[in-house]
Amino acid sequence: MCKVKEDIGHKELSLKEIRFLTDNLASKGIVYVSIGGGEHLVRDNIVGVIKIFKQHSIRVRLLTNGVLLNR
Repeated sequence: MCKVKEDIGHKELSLKEIRFLTDNLASKGIVYVSIGGGEHLVRDNIVGVIKIFKQHSIRVRLLTNGVLLNR
């Protein structure tokens, strides 16, 4: 998972794509997601990603080593 950006044909979802995904998850009654598979805190807009889920009242579990956490 740590080399996912190096893999040809793989890319992170855009915030627009995440909004679309979250709209669909919320419409299906999903209330909880777990984000795993790499260090998400290196993503520039991870706070924006989590906010999108929160706007739909979907709780987020972020699997991280926490090394980049700060206030």
